[in-house]
Amino acid sequence: MNSMEIELLGRHNRLVKEIKRLSQSAIRDERGRFLVEGRRVVQELALSQVEVEELLLGESLLQAEGEPPWLEGLWRRQPELRVWMVADSVLESLSNTATSQGFLAVARRPTLELAQFLKAKRLLVLSQIQDPGNVGTLLRSGLALGIEGALLCGGADPYNPKVVRAAAGAVFHLPLYRFREEELASWSRRLEAEGFTILTAEAHGGRSLIGIEPPRPWALVLGAEVKGVDSAWQSQAHWPLHIPLAPQSESLNVAAAGAIIMYELARAGATRGGVES
Repeated sequence: MNSMEIELLGRHNRLVKEIKRLSQSAIRDERGRFLVEGRRVVQELALSQVEVEELLLGESLLQAEGEPPWLEGLWRRQPELRVWMVADSVLESLSNTATSQGFLAVARRPTLELAQFLKAKRLLVLSQIQDPGNVGTLLRSGLALGIEGALLCGGADPYNPKVVRAAAGAVFHLPLYRFREEELASWSRRLEAEGFTILTAEAHGGRSLIGIEPPRPWALVLGAEVKGVDSAWQSQAHWPLHIPLAPQSESLNVAAAGAIIMYELARAGATRGGVES
């Protein structure tokens, strides 16, 4: 296929089968590729520095709207990019949503050095959070509120199509690293050895978030809503934090709680004057 052209991708093309397999976490890990779906998120991908390997556009979309306005810029950045026109029925078969918006891309997973996480001042750690919507929302909030990298232990794959959509493009800009649950204790020790203060979100007890002045660097650990933060993160030096709530309220959704805590930490840093702004 020549670059700078849109060609037709048939239903029985081998690429269609390969793309469908990327719905599986093990295949994403093996290939170092992930799916990006939806008008807004594919556009965000095109405007990022993440490498796009395949771009599929729905036939009826192209007939109604023509080429998307950002495609020319993406081709300038990646002149050998393959762009395909796909029958709507084929795109629907590849879609992870109820109705395809006519945009689907295959992106290469960024490769990152672990050293860059340890140089950060503000890390987010998602420990065994299973719901893709919550994981995506937390990554989106983290990027907006100054988080410099996210570590994920167990739980939902950050490159799951549902997480990518919920994150609204945050996975293209926020450094991510996923480690196995059996590595949890060693990561907790490693962060503390590197000078990070471990902040854990708790439903009750510990320090009130109001007026908090955390030392830098810090790593905020959020755990599954039912189980909470794993005990491996709770050393003598860690800071448990809670959000003061009305007496009638027992707790918050982890995505809501995480956003509030990150906002307050960012505000505390900005008030102190310096790196958070």
